[in-house]
Amino acid sequence: MENDLMANLKVFVNGSVTLAQRTDTNMTKAGVTTYDMYEIFKVGYNTPLKWSPIASWSSNRRIVSHRIYPVHLGRRQLDQLELPISIVVTHPETLQRFDSLDHKYDDTSTKMNYHLLKQIFDVMNATTRFVTVDSWGYEENGTYDGMVGQVLRGEVEIGGTPLLINRERVEILEYLGITSHSKFRFIFRQPRLPAVGNIFLLPFGTSVWVSSFAMLVITSIFLYSTIKAEKIYYENNWDLAQELAKAGHHDVMKESKMKGWMRKMAKVKFIQDSWSDITFLTLGALCQQGFPSEARGTAGRVVTIFLFMTIIVLYTSYAASIVVLLQLPGATIKTLKDLYESPIKLGLDEIIAQRHIFQEMTEPLKMKVYQKIAPPGRPPAFYPMEEGIERMRKGFFAFHVELGSGYEVIRETFTEDETCTLKEINIMPKTTVWLVMKKNSPFEKVFIYALKKVLEFGLSNREETRWISKKPECNKKHLNFEGVGLVDIRHAILMYGVGFSLSLILLLSEIIMNKRRKRKNAKEKASESTDRF
Repeated sequence: MENDLMANLKVFVNGSVTLAQRTDTNMTKAGVTTYDMYEIFKVGYNTPLKWSPIASWSSNRRIVSHRIYPVHLGRRQLDQLELPISIVVTHPETLQRFDSLDHKYDDTSTKMNYHLLKQIFDVMNATTRFVTVDSWGYEENGTYDGMVGQVLRGEVEIGGTPLLINRERVEILEYLGITSHSKFRFIFRQPRLPAVGNIFLLPFGTSVWVSSFAMLVITSIFLYSTIKAEKIYYENNWDLAQELAKAGHHDVMKESKMKGWMRKMAKVKFIQDSWSDITFLTLGALCQQGFPSEARGTAGRVVTIFLFMTIIVLYTSYAASIVVLLQLPGATIKTLKDLYESPIKLGLDEIIAQRHIFQEMTEPLKMKVYQKIAPPGRPPAFYPMEEGIERMRKGFFAFHVELGSGYEVIRETFTEDETCTLKEINIMPKTTVWLVMKKNSPFEKVFIYALKKVLEFGLSNREETRWISKKPECNKKHLNFEGVGLVDIRHAILMYGVGFSLSLILLLSEIIMNKRRKRKNAKEKASESTDRF
């Protein structure tokens, strides 16, 4: 009768109810009152009430315990009770690949926790029924969809795909425990230095550039002064030789030397004492091209020789540095701001959780990064994982992805040289993901106990090692030489284009000015002819 009265009681494994039932024994006639004490609870919502004797009480002996194990141990066995679990599956093929390591980058977290939950339920002595959804669950019009919605509506008992913690969910869900750590980062191939910087300015430091420029200016001034002095000296000697010849001073030996010197001076083209000649001589030395004219005297030639020797040393060091810099990976992209300001395009894994992570960010820089990924009025750069990783492999593309899944695709598709150029940029701190349950669930403590047991046994680490891939190691000390492309020498091409454009503008200007001068001269001649007549 008592059982029928209490059959509808909601006394579950998280409750603590003790029932005392009076018993009629021979000792009752002797004036001794006796009670049997029972612990009562239900394993599930619709299961029969379980009675477990725990002690007896009598007026002469007080309590005599019958308990062999502590009370809480008896509550951890659910007698093969079936509990529904919701899991997120974004790829339909996952349903046939829970036990296969092929394509383990698809729904990695779900697959890992699928096996972990089966072990947890073995500890609980319960069975599972998995219900699949395609979303973790987000609020829309005051209600939640996806896995969170199923948990809140009571359709399932546990959210089997781990969730990130946020303020809204903490108020409506019970976070049970951490099963793994998730890292969401931008992965990209570190571009070579020429692709992100002007390598033609990098071989020398600022002090060397300033010193070299100052040396060229001082040398040019000194050379100009020397050439000017030599011109005055030799022009005076020329005039003196002609005057001596006219005056009849004939010394056969001197006359022969003077004639030879005059013939030589007449044949050689000398540097003029003009800044244009000096500038072109200096630029010719700097570009290893020389100059068609030469200095008249020894002083000017010595200055020219030492100018070329100094330039050769600088040029050798500069050229050697350029060859090395052409193959160096660019180390300029170290922070999120560097990545945002670089010419590298950005993309995002197309799963809905990634978009919500970005949409919930409030930092200005991170909001700008998301606007670069999904600019208003233009198609967003959301890609399937395989396509995003392939774009990244081709270069100049950063893909935001969960590292464990991304590195598995990279391991299958990248060469060792490509792997050695990988770089990560963190946009959010290391995050933990939690299994969830609805508030005030009777199975909360039972599940937490089983989860802690599984974690203590190392089964969680085993599943994480099995399903979550690490970054492929780079075992090469030296990367293969890569050919130089147009991107690497774009600054040289730009300089050539500017020079060509400037020369074309000057040519057109000269042509226009020459035509105007001819018209002006023609008009002047015509006016002169008119005046004569």
